[in-house]
Amino acid sequence: MVDFLASDPCPEARNNILTIKTDPEELHIEGRELYIYFPNGAGRSKLSWPAIERELKTTGTARNWNTVTMMLEIAEKLESSP
Repeated sequence: MVDFLASDPCPEARNNILTIKTDPEELHIEGRELYIYFPNGAGRSKLSWPAIERELKTTGTARNWNTVTMMLEIAEKLESSP
């Protein structure tokens, strides 16, 4: 899953997000995107979204990987259209 953040988190917030207990989920942050791996599915996760937003000091909108790749395909088609 990718959480597209509304603003770029400060360095302190980036470090703090990695201290949140997320086992078995994994968090990776790059720029304004927070990547979350849910090995047992997002529906079974105990990950606290409010805690993540509180640490990052920003909100975001999350999409699963299939949706992200579909949006990319649509954008590429629109970009290549005359």
